[in-house]
Amino acid sequence: MCDVMPTISEDGNSSQGDRDSQASGEGTNVEDMLLSILDERDRLMESLHDAQDQLVFTQNRLAEAERERDVLNRQLSEKLPEVSKISSFVIFFNEYYLKLCNYYYYFYPSMSLS
Repeated sequence: MCDVMPTISEDGNSSQGDRDSQASGEGTNVEDMLLSILDERDRLMESLHDAQDQLVFTQNRLAEAERERDVLNRQLSEKLPEVSKISSFVIFFNEYYLKLCNYYYYFYPSMSLS
C-alpha cells in the first residue's frame, strides 16, 4: 500500500493560514464545550445542594412527627384504662335504662318516655 501525502500548495502561507484558522476554530469549540460543561456542573451542584437542604428539612420534620407520635401514644396508653372504665359504666347504665324502659312499658303502657 501507498501512503498518499497531502498536496503542498505553492504559496505555503495559505495552507498554514487554513490550518491556523481551523485550529483556532477547534480551540474555540473546545473552549465553548468546556464552558458549557462547567455551567452544567454548576447547575448540578446547585441542584445537589438544594436537594440536600430539602432532605435535611424533611428529616427534621420526620423527627418532629415521630416525637409527637410518641407523646400521643403515651397519652393514649395512660388514658386507656380510664376510657375502659367509662365504657363499662356506659354499657351498664344503658342496659339499666333499657330494663327500666321495659318495666315502664309493661306496667304503664299508656305512658310515653319521650
